[in-house]
Amino acid sequence: MRQKSRKGFTLVELVIAIVFIMMLVAIPVIFGVIRGNFWYTEAGVLQDLRVDHPDVTSVVKTERHVFSDSVITVETAKGRQVYYLDTNIMTNHKFSTSK
Repeated sequence: MRQKSRKGFTLVELVIAIVFIMMLVAIPVIFGVIRGNFWYTEAGVLQDLRVDHPDVTSVVKTERHVFSDSVITVETAKGRQVYYLDTNIMTNHKFSTSK
């Protein structure tokens, strides 16, 4: 009697591998939906800040936070100013000078 060769993966192994890969992809996406602050670039911050605050000359420091407002320190003609960036899904955002 001949034995069957066992090449390949079982269905359970394939399902486990697919679920693992989906989790690796989903975790960053979920955090991005919660807060878009993490992916907001300094150039984007500077451009958007200048719309309402034309005296902003440069971004000095950005502290990106996933679950709370990001802290943006900028240089203005009057000195340094701190803004808080609150975003959800990166398109709806607002800057404020207080939390």
